[in-house]
Amino acid sequence: MREKSLDGTDHKILSILQNDSRVSYAELARRLNLSETAVRNRVGTLTRKGVIRKFTALLNAEKVGMAVAAIICVNIGGEVGPVAASKLVNFEEVTRIYTVTGEFDLILHILCRDIKHLERVVEKIRALEFTDATRTFVVLNKIKEVSEIPL
Repeated sequence: MREKSLDGTDHKILSILQNDSRVSYAELARRLNLSETAVRNRVGTLTRKGVIRKFTALLNAEKVGMAVAAIICVNIGGEVGPVAASKLVNFEEVTRIYTVTGEFDLILHILCRDIKHLERVVEKIRALEFTDATRTFVVLNKIKEVSEIPL
């Protein structure tokens, strides 16, 4: 659901920051025809409200040695969703965890150095007391991978 209190200027700020989070307040102000103070206040408000979660650099996983991406679907036994999540968030290879409807309970996005590394991660997930079944899909090609949210 879209934040109702966001106006056109907020959307422009967010679009610019999604494209380049290193843009200066002065440059933002120039592009938006606002004062630097007004831009700082708006960015501060967007951050306090949780619209902006954090400023970060997006890395190329392959260039930092994480050449294998995979999706692991997990079925968990019974009502152990919070327990499963609390264990899986501690796996450094797990970059995303989703609870989902359908055949599986959880979908995990995994980054590993190589296939052997992935095999060890899958084995660790299967060994967890709540894991009933897993299905692993190795990513062959990334056709579309964006982090920007359409505004």
